[in-house]
Amino acid sequence: MVIFTLRPLIPAFCLALVLIYVTNPLTNFFQKYMKRRFLATSASFLTVILSFLALSLILLGEVLSEAAHVAEYLQTQQLAADVNLFQKLSESQIIRNLLTENGMNYV
Repeated sequence: MVIFTLRPLIPAFCLALVLIYVTNPLTNFFQKYMKRRFLATSASFLTVILSFLALSLILLGEVLSEAAHVAEYLQTQQLAADVNLFQKLSESQIIRNLLTENGMNYV
């Protein structure tokens, strides 16, 4: 019962454990120079957050670049015309096609 109630929190706990596991050596390294555990922990979490932020910005740029290429590709292909295939078919034809043997394989 308790596990079922706490089920939405389990991913957060797992992420916290991984974050602690990753930042502990970094905290120990910073503690040699800062002498206070709190400051070393704050610096290690800040380092991890900034690295994730930098990685996200790099990946976001790549995703936007690829999205622009997809739009250009779709304009040069006949895929845009083929997407309107379902608008050409009536609802009864779509249902009939889905009820055939090949249609059931798609479902």
